[in-house]
Formats: sequence, structure tokens, C-alpha cells
Amino acid sequence: MNWRVKALWNLAEAFGVIRPVRDQTYPKDPNPEHWKTINGSHVHMDKNGNYDGGAGGKFNGRHHYGPNWRQKAALMNRLTAALHKGIKPQNVVPKATNQGNNGGKSRNGAIINTGKGQNPKPREPSSMGEWATELKKYGADVNFSKINDKVGMANAKEIYEVISENPKIANFINKYGVIVDAKPLGGAHGVTSYYLNPTFGKIRITLDQKSHDSIEAAEKRADLYEKSGFKMPCDKAHAPHYTESHELGHMIEAIVCYERLKNATWVTSKEFKQETNKIKREIIKCAKDIDPNTNFRNYKQYLSDYGKTNPREFFAECYANYRCGKANILGKAIGLWIERWNKNV
Repeated sequence: MNWRVKALWNLAEAFGVIRPVRDQTYPKDPNPEHWKTINGSHVHMDKNGNYDGGAGGKFNGRHHYGPNWRQKAALMNRLTAALHKGIKPQNVVPKATNQGNNGGKSRNGAIINTGKGQNPKPREPSSMGEWATELKKYGADVNFSKINDKVGMANAKEIYEVISENPKIANFINKYGVIVDAKPLGGAHGVTSYYLNPTFGKIRITLDQKSHDSIEAAEKRADLYEKSGFKMPCDKAHAPHYTESHELGHMIEAIVCYERLKNATWVTSKEFKQETNKIKREIIKCAKDIDPNTNFRNYKQYLSDYGKTNPREFFAECYANYRCGKANILGKAIGLWIERWNKNV
């Protein structure tokens, strides 16, 4: 980052216009009527209709609200131009291949220990340290030192599979990076933070330290949530990474919006909301392609209560269902949608 970009960046921080959007999987107030989406972030309204919280506890009327909005908009345009001028393009990760038949190399060419045979199967990392090293090669900074090691490894493997199986996701993370870690989150099991322009900062996924302290706790929580209808169906073996799969869904939808709104210098709340609604309709159409009996009137019978709160949670919940071993029609539909998205270069 050259001195001009750094100066503009510091000024933007002072104005409060590059703070990240946050998606939480477990809002403290479960009533969806008390929450609105502004700039892609949940904000909470009090009984008088005034915004009193949300956005990760940092709601401050940023972007297109409050004083100095003209100066903020002008600053963002200058910062965007400076970043595009001052940042060199990076190499793109090649399309994913069948790792089991690639001569014992990872998708970026790094050697992995293998067994003997004509088509040796790569050895899966056996510790969080090995997983972190492997994921670093793809642009993912993963630190699960604060959660149970077995839970951490299950989540690390999920990150690896999602990146390596999706060329567009791999390309994005290779270029911009992603941070995944764990810490105490209070009322949320997980949270995803991202900027309204990928050049401003990395996407960050954080898992709650307390609710990821054991495999057994994750299995019990997933079973309880499925039976209550709050979350989507989940196989026991995939329960440790359900929350992360949900958060990865938020990451993927953000990547799609970056791709589709790449010509916009300022992604407003309206544009973001329109795009997530459009994506939701596309997924339901995919469900109809799989099963003609599924339509816009009855799709909710397959959706969790949390997935019904807004289009972003719809995407994240469907994606978690797709990744967690008990995919229903919506889980299969988002799988088809992602397959088509990856092919649409």
C-alpha cells in the first residue's frame, strides 16, 4: 500500500466508512420484525422504530446516513481509485482437479505425503498446524487454537473442501484472502464480517469459542436445532462444522455480490438487498428444475425458521444443509446453483 492509499485509508477510517458488515447466525432478539438490513448488515429497531443496535454492536449510521455523507462518498470514490491503481493483480489459483489422481500434489502444486501405488491418495493433515499450513497456500489464514482440536480440524477440512471444490471461490481467496478464527462471541455461534468492496479488507469468519468446545456439544446442538425447526437438517458426522458451513454461505454470497456489482464504486443497501433477493429466486428456480412440484409458494416447507428471516440467511442455511450430509430439495438446489455459477465464467 503506497503512501497515497495509506493516507486515504486512514482518512476513511476516521470518517468511519470502511467498517465491516457483520452477519450473525444467532441474533439475541429472535423476532425478525425487529431487524432490518442496512448495507448488508442486521440492525435492530426499538419499539418506536428507531435504530438502536446491531451491525456487530457498531451501528452508527454509516455510509449513506448521518452528517458528512457527501464527503464520505467522495472519499470512497478517491480511495477506490487509489486502491485499484496501487494494488497489483495477483496470480489466480487454477481450476480444481481430482486431488486423488494428481500424482500426490495439492491443487497449487505443493507436494503432500502419499502412500505407494499408481494413483496414491494424498495424506490428510493430522493436526491443526498441518491444516493451517495447507490452507495458507490457498490464501486462508486459519487459527483455531482456542477451540477443541477435533472440532477445529473438522472445520479446517470443511474450509479446504469448499475452497478446493469451487474455482471461483479459490480464485477470490487467492487474490483477496480470508481470515477464519475463534473467540468468545456471547450470543452468536458464528459471525461473518466483510466490507462492501473486497479491496478494503479480508472477509473474516469467527466461530464462538464456547459453543465449539467439543464434538459432543456440536452434535447435541445440531440435533436440537433440527428437531425444533430453527436450523436445517444436519447429519451427525457434519455437526461440528454446521455453523462454519453457514458462515461460509455468507462468504460465498458476498463473493457473488462482489462479482455481480463489480462496476459499482459504492454498493448501497438497496443494491445489495436486490442482488440477494435475485439469488434467492435463482435457487428456488433450481429447486423447481430438480422437482417440478417445488415452487415459490411452497418452498418454505423445506426451510429452517432462521432461513426465513431474510434472503441472506436463506442462502446461508441452504448452503449449510447442502454441506452437512442431509440435503433436502433446497440444499440440492443451492448445490446445483453453485455448480452453474462456477461454470459461468
